[in-house]
Amino acid sequence: VVERSRQARIESRDQKIREYFYGSAAKFYPHSFEVRFSDVKIFKIGAPALPDSLMPLGMKAEDQLTKLVTVQPSIDFLFN
Repeated sequence: VVERSRQARIESRDQKIREYFYGSAAKFYPHSFEVRFSDVKIFKIGAPALPDSLMPLGMKAEDQLTKLVTVQPSIDFLFN
């Protein structure tokens, strides 16, 4: 356990409140660049639910919840 002075606790609290409302002090340098769809691999987490009778032997439906599934890029992604 580390003991902090009252002043240190006040400063820490004030800093957290400031970060909450105004963001962190880290400077970000946003930029954009173009990438061809053929150079991108997109995945989603979770496969469509299947009944247990269609699952491979020894596999359960809940195993599909964390499976990576490849998503084919399309024009539908343009505004997402």
